[in-house]
Amino acid sequence: MKLQILIDFLNKWAPESDAESWDNVGLQIGDRNAQIKHIVLAMDVDRDLLSYLSNNPADLVITHHPLLFSSVKSVDKSEPLGEAIYAFINKNCGLYSMHTNLDKADNGINDALIKQYGLDPKQGTWFDGGIGKWFDVESGVTEQTLNAFIKGNKGIVVGNKKDRIISRVGFCGGSGKSLLGQIRDLSIDLFITGELGYHDEVNLGLSGSSAFLMGHKESEFFGLYEIKEYINNSFSEVDVKVFGR
Repeated sequence: MKLQILIDFLNKWAPESDAESWDNVGLQIGDRNAQIKHIVLAMDVDRDLLSYLSNNPADLVITHHPLLFSSVKSVDKSEPLGEAIYAFINKNCGLYSMHTNLDKADNGINDALIKQYGLDPKQGTWFDGGIGKWFDVESGVTEQTLNAFIKGNKGIVVGNKKDRIISRVGFCGGSGKSLLGQIRDLSIDLFITGELGYHDEVNLGLSGSSAFLMGHKESEFFGLYEIKEYINNSFSEVDVKVFGR
């Protein structure tokens, strides 16, 4: 399959134009005419991924977090960024990023997180800005106490740590910092996200709300399986592997 065909296919699901203005999504390294047989899905380009690529077949890596966020003024192989770019070029492997456009997509990062808690993403209400959703759960969840929601998932509770009935819950993969005003205004009891700042956690407690912090990467990792399913449903001949835990 030609890379451009795959890019067009992914854009039907999570258009690059939906990304935030500060973001840098899409093709970061590669040849749009290249033939793609082996795809690796990862959260980030890190040393573990580069080590994997050196020993395994890969024509394309799709990451959630972009390797290139801002303008690159030089590609110095002795620097970490330059080393990573050289690794992709030398392997003749492309790099494509789906970041905030995938956060906003149906069955994207946030919907994948929501599914882990037994809720139907279609029943949620988007926060203003289109990233993350919230739910009224009085009739949707049999046990809606704080401890019932976080059971079986790794993370820490901040803010109000008392076990109590949860009637309204919000979700945002990655950093939920930008949504804290809406969390307060909507009287959300529990906010499930990746990370917050220290003072955000303190202010959340003052408002009586709780947040369950799963870790930035950990709250978003489920979305890689959504990418795999989306590609495999239409291109079964392409080998797609999820890299990470």
